[in-house]
Amino acid sequence: MSWYGEKTSKLMEEYQKSLKPFFIPSYPMHEYYQEAAMVNSNNYSSVKTVNMVITNMRTQDDYNKINEALSKINGVKSTNSHGPGKLSVTFDAGLTRIEELVYVISILGYRYINRF
Repeated sequence: MSWYGEKTSKLMEEYQKSLKPFFIPSYPMHEYYQEAAMVNSNNYSSVKTVNMVITNMRTQDDYNKINEALSKINGVKSTNSHGPGKLSVTFDAGLTRIEELVYVISILGYRYINRF
């Protein structure tokens, strides 16, 4: 390899090491983005409440199972059941996304249809 090729390779490696991660993993969130989210959540109110329809959430046991799983997600403030199949989740949008909530619900075997 030429001198120029070696220099550019070294510069490219140093540049790539200095970059912050671009991809935000869905669960758990990378520490860099957690810190950024904390800064944003302190400056701006990013707490949201989403009302969901979950087709096969029929009993209190189903609600308890979903509540326990969602409460482990960083940023989820509370969950409330509004009868069979209806759930509201209050979360900090700077720390989590609705896609993460829906993913966890689907992993548990429940079916999210839409928001009410």
